[in-house]
Amino acid sequence: MGRFVWRVFTAYCVKIAAFYEFAKMYILIVVLYFIIFNSLIISVLCKI
Repeated sequence: MGRFVWRVFTAYCVKIAAFYEFAKMYILIVVLYFIIFNSLIISVLCKI
């Protein structure tokens, strides 16, 4: 029984870790897109 619980717990932790890594990557991409988009808008506004 204890080993089963430990295995489920370990699998759960691995899932959370994988999700966290994915979320971190996703947030980084969103921030990069936001920065690029802002600089594009600023350069367009400066040209007008």
